[in-house]
Amino acid sequence: MKKTSIARLSGIIIILISVNIYSQYTLDPDSIKTGVSYKFILYDDTEVIGKVTAQDSLYIKVAGEGGTYRLKKEDIFFISKNLVKNKFHTILSVGGGLSFLSTEDGSNPSEYKPEYSLQLTSLIPIGENKGIRIDAGYSKWKRDEYTYSYSNNNDYQKYGSRTKESFSLKGDFVYGMIAPENKFWIYGTAGFGMVYLIEGPSYYSSSWYNSYDSTYQYNSHNYEAEKYTSAVLSLGCSFGYRFSKNFGIYADVQYNLLTYRSYFFFFWGGGSGYIPVRAGITYIIN
Repeated sequence: MKKTSIARLSGIIIILISVNIYSQYTLDPDSIKTGVSYKFILYDDTEVIGKVTAQDSLYIKVAGEGGTYRLKKEDIFFISKNLVKNKFHTILSVGGGLSFLSTEDGSNPSEYKPEYSLQLTSLIPIGENKGIRIDAGYSKWKRDEYTYSYSNNNDYQKYGSRTKESFSLKGDFVYGMIAPENKFWIYGTAGFGMVYLIEGPSYYSSSWYNSYDSTYQYNSHNYEAEKYTSAVLSLGCSFGYRFSKNFGIYADVQYNLLTYRSYFFFFWGGGSGYIPVRAGITYIIN
């Protein structure tokens, strides 16, 4: 009983503090002047920014970007002369960088090295500090030809060069500092999606000395290209700086955990995935 009362009291205090904070910054509707521009936020979270063209004891008429609005004074929650919107319409980003494989599937003797990685995202805010992001990405890696030589120069194992490519499409939940009044922003992402992977053709050859009949044995095998689709879970973080109303720069890093080949929802023990690190430009649609 005591815990329930404390919880209710805490909730009431938080609401009172929030209302008090807003009341310190909001303007009195009776102080509004015709011909001056304001930002109005209604109790239903509607935002109207524009110039007051007329008013009476009940209504305020505002000319904004979307047309003319007739606002009822009792429906207005917050008024400010700060004309920056509370949230963007869309944030588009395009960038590139490198992607690093976190583990290798199979027993390849040499690591795949990153070549390049590309990213295109569209972030749609659904509040001052949260949003939904569509993330499309491409990454490429290459393994160079590698040879194991033994004490006898005729004994060897050779692995041919091979490439890996991934095409990804994910939906991310975004949480962090993405409000328009922030020049700098930082937010975390958690997402799920699909990855289409292509492993290019390669080959293997070897030679060893057979001491029983004093002959050399040779072996070779060609690997065809492989293509498969995997599910992906991702966690990431993005940083950005907006240097004008519509343009900015950003950096993004993610960890993507893949399922095993085409076995959806079956993840490797320890995880098989990759870590793209990218940077680029953003275009903000207000």
